[in-house]
Amino acid sequence: MDELRKQVSFKLEWASKLPSGTTFFQTLPRDKTHPLVPLQFDSSPLNGWDRVANNAYFLHVVLLSMLFGRIGRGLPSANAKVVEGEPELELRLQCPLSLAAQGAKMPSFVEIVDISDREKTRRPERAQSAGAIPLENGLVIDHIGLGPDASTCWQVLQRVRTILGWASHDGSEGVYDSKRKGGFFKAIMSLPSFNYELITVPQLKVLASIAPGCTVNAITDSKVIRKFRLHVPSRIYNLPNIHCRRAICVANPKNQQRDVVTFFERVPFYETSAIPNCKESEYLFVCKYCRWPHQYEEIWADDAGKHSASLDV
Repeated sequence: MDELRKQVSFKLEWASKLPSGTTFFQTLPRDKTHPLVPLQFDSSPLNGWDRVANNAYFLHVVLLSMLFGRIGRGLPSANAKVVEGEPELELRLQCPLSLAAQGAKMPSFVEIVDISDREKTRRPERAQSAGAIPLENGLVIDHIGLGPDASTCWQVLQRVRTILGWASHDGSEGVYDSKRKGGFFKAIMSLPSFNYELITVPQLKVLASIAPGCTVNAITDSKVIRKFRLHVPSRIYNLPNIHCRRAICVANPKNQQRDVVTFFERVPFYETSAIPNCKESEYLFVCKYCRWPHQYEEIWADDAGKHSASLDV
């Protein structure tokens, strides 16, 4: 370290060799025990760093004034034009189940299921032994975690309850055989007397991120009046138990960057050496920060035990 410091430090005895008009700049604060520029230059015309620091104050004042609207345009207003392709922002404070009935455009991850030609009346007599009893009023989420592993269905159910904050709602839930897909399991959550008019589009987006492929059924007087099928969103972010598996990534929790919001972008599947044993699927999810690809199951922190440890690459 001392040898390196000698190579980059200016010695006082060299001052007479400096050309006229020379000015020194250096980063502040500095190490006064081992200064790179002699302390004797502080009160001389060679001192250019104090002037730079003083000017930076005014530059920062201008930048902050522009940011907070004292000068220039300021921050976007709450009524700013919605970015095309993000209708969920426009609808964030409104109930999508009611808006769907009014013909409003839904986000791309929300599919409105046509139930006009189906029998919509719930029939309690069809309930199986130990199964969920059809509701008179409330919300039913079906096809949660559809797949060949029943334990995965239970994990997804737990995520839905905890991440959406629905653990306090009365209801029933369970994992059952899928009648439409042999050898597969699905989870069902029934929430009686749940006011589905309070559900927002961001909540549906969270649900779509946790349980893509699930269906949301709004029930009134034993009839399904609205039915949505949720697909994988183009972006999954700001959920409490998702993380990038790459150890050197700023979004890996081991790096303790608490201000960083984990953010994945959905991309079409491609073969990559980053996931050597990857089974072909419809999508991969790429970390916004390090661009490392993940399969859907790998982005969830509570599934980390099923995969290798964080990648030290």
